[in-house]
Amino acid sequence: MLRSLLIQDFILIDYLEIDFRTGLNIITGETGAGKSIILGALGLLQGNRADTESLGDKNKKCIIEARFNLNQGHLKSLFEKLELDYDTDCILRREISPQGRSRAFVNDTPVNLQILKTVAGELFDIHSQHQSLLLANPDFRMQLIDTKAGIKSLAQEYQKNYQSYLEGLAVLRQQVSRIEQAKMEEDYWHFQLEQLADLPFRDANEHLQTEEEFEELSHAEEIQRSLSECIELIDSSEMSILSSLHLVKNALDQASRYSPRARELSSRIEQVRIELKDLVQEAIHVSESTHFQPDTLESLRQKLDILNTQLLKHRVNSLEELLDLQKEMQGKLGNISSLEEEAAAMKKNLDQLKANLVEQATHLHSKREEVLPQIDTYVSSNLRNLGIKQAHFEIQLDQASDLSTHGFDSSQFLFTANKQQKAREVSKVASGGELSRIMLCLKSLHAEAGNYPTLIFDEIDTGVSGEIAHKVGGIVRQIAIDTQVINITHLPQVAAHGDSHYLVFKDEATNTTGIKELNKDERKLEIAKMLSGAQVDDTALEHAAKLLQESKFQHSTSNKSQA
Repeated sequence: MLRSLLIQDFILIDYLEIDFRTGLNIITGETGAGKSIILGALGLLQGNRADTESLGDKNKKCIIEARFNLNQGHLKSLFEKLELDYDTDCILRREISPQGRSRAFVNDTPVNLQILKTVAGELFDIHSQHQSLLLANPDFRMQLIDTKAGIKSLAQEYQKNYQSYLEGLAVLRQQVSRIEQAKMEEDYWHFQLEQLADLPFRDANEHLQTEEEFEELSHAEEIQRSLSECIELIDSSEMSILSSLHLVKNALDQASRYSPRARELSSRIEQVRIELKDLVQEAIHVSESTHFQPDTLESLRQKLDILNTQLLKHRVNSLEELLDLQKEMQGKLGNISSLEEEAAAMKKNLDQLKANLVEQATHLHSKREEVLPQIDTYVSSNLRNLGIKQAHFEIQLDQASDLSTHGFDSSQFLFTANKQQKAREVSKVASGGELSRIMLCLKSLHAEAGNYPTLIFDEIDTGVSGEIAHKVGGIVRQIAIDTQVINITHLPQVAAHGDSHYLVFKDEATNTTGIKELNKDERKLEIAKMLSGAQVDDTALEHAAKLLQESKFQHSTSNKSQA
C-alpha cells in the first residue's frame, strides 16, 4: 500500500507531504485546486515524460517520492530479477533538475525509467477518466480474463515461450535463407575452385623461387656478361686485383722480418687473396651454368601469368590472399551440409516447442471458458445495480487455428443497455457514463483477484449522480476492503463512503497547492459544500450527516454479510 507521498517544486506545489491510510482514501477539492497535479506527480513515478515545465521553481530540483509497504511475496522475486535490494519499506523517487535532466531511484538505487515503470506498475494502478479506451485493447481484455481465472502466471509463461518460439522461427528462416543462398552460389564456387585448383603454386616460397628463376633466365646474357667482366677484373688481366694483391703481399713479407704488425697485415692480405680466388671460381661456375633457355622461360612466364590473372579476377594482391580465398570457398561448400544439419535440429526443437505451446494454449482456453460466465454475471449484475436496468455484458472468446500472443484466443467485450438489442462491441455502443461504470465493475473484479495493492481512481464516477453515485461509492468502498483505494471525486455521495478524506486546496496568496486530511467535523462540512456549493446551511449539513450515516451503515452491513 501507498504509505506516503512527497512532492516538492512540481508545477503549483511548493512542498507537500501526505500520509495515506488503508481502505478508501477520498480526495476532493475545487476545480483547479491541483488534484490533477498530484496525479501527474504519481504519473512521473510510473515513468511518464518529464521536462522543465514540470518545475515549480525553475531554479530548484523537482522531487517526487512515494513510500510503500510491501507484503506481496511475488515482488521479492521481481526485485531479485531486476537486481534491486528488497525491503518491505519500498521508496520510489524521481528527480528533475532545473536543466530538465531526470533521475530515478528504487530504494536509493539509481535505475532507468523502464525499471522504475516496471516496479511502479506492480505497486499501484492509476485509472483516469480516459482509461475506458483500454476496453478496445486486446491485451488489457485478456489480462482481465486471465486474472479472474487465476492463470496470469501461466499466461505470462506461455507468452515467454511463444516469444522464444517466434525468435526461433526467425533464426530458422535466416538459416534456410543462408542455405538457399549457398546452394544458389554452389555451382559458382565449384567453378571458381576448379580454376583455383590449377594454380601453379602451393605456397609463397614456391612462388618466390619461380619469380627468381624467371628473372635470372630473362637476363641470362646480361648476367654472363657481368660475371665475365668481374672475372677479368679480379684474375685475368695484367693489372688484375689478384696480381696487385700478390705484389702487396711480397712487400708486406719484406716488412714482416722486422715488424710483427706487418706480419699480421700480410696474413690478412693472404686471406683476402684466398677469398677472391674462391669468388672467381664461383663466378665461373655461375656463368657456365647460366644459359638462355627459351622453353623454360616460357613455361615460367605462363605460370606467373596464370597467377596474375587469378589475382586480377578475384581482386586480391598476393598468392597468400588467393590461397585464403580458396580455403574460404572450400569451407562454404563444406558448410552447406553443416547448415542443413543445423536447420534440421532447429526445426525439431521448434516442433517440440510448438507442441508444448499448443498444450499450454489449450489449457489456457479451457480455464478462460470456465470463468467467462462468472465475469458476465458479475459485471451485468453490478451494471444493473448502477442504474443500467437492462444491462447485459458478455465476453465472446474466439478461437483461431494458429497460435498468437494469447494462445488460440482473442476476445470481444460485448454490451447492450437494451434487452431488445443484440450485444455489440462495448467501445462502439456504450456511452461515456456507461463506459465509466463498466470499467468500475471490471476494476472491481480485477482488485478482487488481488492484482494491485493500490488502486487510484480519477473521477471514475463521471456521468453519474444521485442514487447511482451512492452505489458507485459503495462499489469503490467494496474494492477497498482488500485493496487500498485512493479516489478523486467531485461527488458527495461517493466521498461519504471514504475511510479517510483529504482536501486539496489552493492558497491564493502564494498560488500554491496544498492538501490536508480532514477530521470528522471538517469532513461533514466539506461534503455539505459539495452538496450545496460555497454557502453551507443547516439543510446541507443535515444532508451530509445523513450521507455519512448511510454509508457507515452500508459498510457495516456489507462487512457482516462477508463475515
